[in-house]
Amino acid sequence: MRLRDPICDGTLRPGDRLVEASVAKMLGVSRTPLREPIEKLLVEGLLSNSPSRGVVVTELSRSPVIQIYALRGVLEGAAAGFAAQHASQAEIDELVSIHEPLGTLLDAPDRLLKANRRFHNAIHSAAHNQYLIEATSRLADALSLLPGTAYSAAGRPQAAQAEHGTIIDAIVRRDAKDAEIQAREHIESARRVRLRPLFEAQQSQIVPDASVAHVDERRPGPMASARRDQRFRCAANSRMSRTKNDGSSQAAKWPAFSMS
Repeated sequence: MRLRDPICDGTLRPGDRLVEASVAKMLGVSRTPLREPIEKLLVEGLLSNSPSRGVVVTELSRSPVIQIYALRGVLEGAAAGFAAQHASQAEIDELVSIHEPLGTLLDAPDRLLKANRRFHNAIHSAAHNQYLIEATSRLADALSLLPGTAYSAAGRPQAAQAEHGTIIDAIVRRDAKDAEIQAREHIESARRVRLRPLFEAQQSQIVPDASVAHVDERRPGPMASARRDQRFRCAANSRMSRTKNDGSSQAAKWPAFSMS
């Protein structure tokens, strides 16, 4: 077992602290061989250094999650387009054989998730582009840092099954452009479903700082009031001076000042 495996399969969750002795026991190795993979996963971003806790499994914030899904749309679209061009008939048959039984797993999100990975991995393989396969593999590792699955959302298993069908149809027709479009739309649908509950949960955890005094912007503070009074005095003195010099008896027309 590799160190990345318990991270990617959820055994080690985002925020978990990496205790070398415990992880070494889990993997069945001594502590010394762990140091090199830890350094590698720190570089890849699956692990992070916390000032107070040491090495932890990375917790993703909003910005990197959005970046991951943006790149995933590009890569999955490219993979489907390449598969439409280069897949053998045996590879297309395998895609169909993976897809068809998914309809029986719609009420089992965990099993459906594994089958979904097989489906996308089959498309990556059928694309016949080694660099794309490596890139999608790295991205899949990053996605494993997100809690839950889109398949837990109501209606998402059925929608994903239909979207997979449109991707296969385009690949069968050897329509690379449509295959790319369908794959991108599939990932965009997954992004919307996956991110909504994730960021709603994050927002609910934000507690206002009670030490920060509430400021009513409609009421000026002492400094603002002093500046306003100074403006009134300056305006009044200026108008009275002009009236005296001009010998005008017309009442001064005061400028309007906002009290807001």
